[in-house]
Amino acid sequence: MTNPFIPPGAVSPDDPLCPWRFPDQMTWYADVDSAEEEFQRFTDRIDVAGLADRGQLVVIAGLKGCGKTSLAHRCAEHIDARTNQKASTPLEAGKLILDLSRYVFPPFKRDDDIEIRRLCEVADQIGRFLIRANVAPVDRHETARLLSSDRHRQAVETLIQPLEGTSYTLIVLLPPISDFVNELQQYSHITREHGRIVFLAESSDRKVARFVDQERDRNEIIALRVEPLDGGDGWTFIKDRTIDRSSHPTSIARDQVQKALTWLDYAPLTIGRLLALCWKAWEPTATSTSPRALDALDLIGTADQYIRTGDTGYGTGGDHR
Repeated sequence: MTNPFIPPGAVSPDDPLCPWRFPDQMTWYADVDSAEEEFQRFTDRIDVAGLADRGQLVVIAGLKGCGKTSLAHRCAEHIDARTNQKASTPLEAGKLILDLSRYVFPPFKRDDDIEIRRLCEVADQIGRFLIRANVAPVDRHETARLLSSDRHRQAVETLIQPLEGTSYTLIVLLPPISDFVNELQQYSHITREHGRIVFLAESSDRKVARFVDQERDRNEIIALRVEPLDGGDGWTFIKDRTIDRSSHPTSIARDQVQKALTWLDYAPLTIGRLLALCWKAWEPTATSTSPRALDALDLIGTADQYIRTGDTGYGTGGDHR
């Protein structure tokens, strides 16, 4: 029996939703926490037609496990479907989406300026990606020359300038930003000066969260926040994954879910923690030859196991929900 807490295309509960790669996952976004509201904010703010002349930086802040990466992929799909897939010569979905959301930087030297090295590494990845995509000419030699002297911003600008003569838009999901607010400002500068480029950044860092709060009411950056789950979100999520998907039985009532989840109130309940909890509670049913309904005891038992073992319920995938 299929575990309803793993969407089609995913291999573990740690995998974020990615509808541009797996279109069936578009219907798997549950209306919980603030993600739906923030996606609406994004669609209201993004000027898709204006990307021809001016790029866009989108920054998503929130606690670990709150769904930042899933929201970023949804935003990327929204832009891609309205630009590259609608171009005079349409591209297949995702052809110009560079996903660095799980990119692991190479080891840096002790005396390196880490921020500069990160920016140069991203610029290099953009160059490699555009060569593979083959939708516009890439000046490899000029890019290499600029990167050799740490001129990362000029390198990115050199790479994306040929796109400005096309109807295509490069969409880059950046590696998670730590405390380098200046790194975001570098990307913002590029989007102010050039069209056909969108950067999607995410961070759990408090400095970046403050930066997002400051930018909420400004027009230059689209600043989004995702939060832990509200009181009724646990029930909404479980209902969406089980009762509303008729092939997955559950005997849990709303009050039982609320009671079960009180066992986890020692820390903010995020969509990542709830997903890991439900996935683990469902596994005996999913692997059984005679499936039974998921009930409150399954959730309570799994929650108790988390508490006793010190497992927060985030799984092993890090900050990727």
